[in-house]
Amino acid sequence: MVRTAPSRRSRPSPGRRRNTQQPRYSLGHLPLVFIGAIIVGVLVSWVLVPTTTVRIVPAWEPLNETIEVRGEPTLLVADARRMMAPVRTAQTSVEGSQVLAATGRKPILHGKAEGWVTLINRASRPMDVPRATVVSTANGIRFETIEDAHLGPDGGAAKVGIIALEPGEKGNIHRNEIVRVDGVLARQVDALNEDDLTGGGMRDVPVVTSDDRRQVKELLVAKLEQQAIAELKKDRALKPGDEFLPGSLYFNIQKEEYDHESGDQAKSVVLTLQAQVRGSAVNVGEVTSMVEKAWQPALKPGYTVPASTVVLGQPSVKAVDPISGALALGVPITGTAVARIDREQVERSLRWMSEPEIERYLTDSLPLAEPPAAVIMPDWAERAVRVTVVVEEPGHKRDD
Repeated sequence: MVRTAPSRRSRPSPGRRRNTQQPRYSLGHLPLVFIGAIIVGVLVSWVLVPTTTVRIVPAWEPLNETIEVRGEPTLLVADARRMMAPVRTAQTSVEGSQVLAATGRKPILHGKAEGWVTLINRASRPMDVPRATVVSTANGIRFETIEDAHLGPDGGAAKVGIIALEPGEKGNIHRNEIVRVDGVLARQVDALNEDDLTGGGMRDVPVVTSDDRRQVKELLVAKLEQQAIAELKKDRALKPGDEFLPGSLYFNIQKEEYDHESGDQAKSVVLTLQAQVRGSAVNVGEVTSMVEKAWQPALKPGYTVPASTVVLGQPSVKAVDPISGALALGVPITGTAVARIDREQVERSLRWMSEPEIERYLTDSLPLAEPPAAVIMPDWAERAVRVTVVVEEPGHKRDD
């Protein structure tokens, strides 16, 4: 038997393996392809299918109330039904003084008119006119000489300085208004001012007013309140969260002294106070929490108050009982009453409506604060089955 040598083409090369497997296509890949096609189809339909987006602002009304709360020292826990909260009292003594610049003004006479007068001797003998001789005008404005004068006989004259007896503008006179010498020399000596006399005037001076006394007391009491609160907070009867609100202190004043009365001419007024102080502390967080939970404002039918709109203010003291320390508190609370909107029901009602139809329907059927805004996308669509309603909060600013 003749053996033939194997062909070189069929002989495998050392160290190299020939891949004789054919590519395989498994049916297991088909579900993935199918799912991908579905996703693509959904995305395309989501983009191409018309959608109506409607924005509405429900009608709303502001709510603003002050809830009265009674603070009682005999109470141990808050009583929401009767709107009462516990009060804890403490006592201390304070003393201090306060200075306040006077704000009143009062005009006073300031400065005496001065000038010169000529004295003329009518006697036949020399005459000496002593300092402080009085000369005057016809209407009684008087001046006195400020130096001695010697007058020769028969018309001898001398010019001497004079000054008004009283301060003020009335001493400012014109020339030739002085007409006589008063006293024993009246028949022997004449007087004449050849020039105007000037220098008399008025000026304003500070004066203490009743408002100054009231204001200095307010300032001092406010300062002593802070001093008293710092001492009262050290009382061991107080609990964490207790606060002394403005106006919650009662002052039993034992000493009240002003250094000036109303109307006194002075640059300032000083007040000194001594007092026994009793403070009534409340837990503000406890009070506001009680008010928030118990608040039931009167609402129109179909309205509600979203919790996000409710704001409580700081309690204020309306009155304090000087004997028991009980407090009358006012707690301000505000909110917004908003008309209820059933968003899903509205979306069902608006299917296959045009934009004008949607806006007319909503305006007629819902209590709205603003005209509704409807947009159908894509632009070529006039109606849509798919509707999304966005309910905006009152006061929300729409983008143009």
